[in-house]
Amino acid sequence: INQHAYTRTPDCDCKQDDWSCEHLEAYDRTHRAEHTIWDIVGKLIKYGSISDKQTAFLRSLLDQIAKRPELEAKRKAQHDAAAPCPSGRVRITGVILSTREVESDYGYSRYSGPVTYTKMLVLDDSGNLFVATDGINEY
Repeated sequence: INQHAYTRTPDCDCKQDDWSCEHLEAYDRTHRAEHTIWDIVGKLIKYGSISDKQTAFLRSLLDQIAKRPELEAKRKAQHDAAAPCPSGRVRITGVILSTREVESDYGYSRYSGPVTYTKMLVLDDSGNLFVATDGINEY
């Protein structure tokens, strides 16, 4: 078991060190900032100082923690306002939030090398998030 991916529940009074306790719960990804702060402070204690960049990073993490409740409320409101997500192949209209180039695992052209395509994160007009390709294969 990856010890960093699990944490004990608050009511656990077990003395087991082998991480086989039944009170383990999955690590909450929203609290990565706290674990990063914990790690940097541990290094501060161990080595006696941290760099200016680490200090600035700690400040940004503390700002993220302070803004987390309003960000979670905003995301929940967006989730509640979204229409039911369609299934199958659909035409999407909306706002492109991010793009990235991805090399295909299937296909290699001897003339142009690996086949790449564009993946996009799209917020559609009904409020749903989609991962879409660039539409090259549109008919």
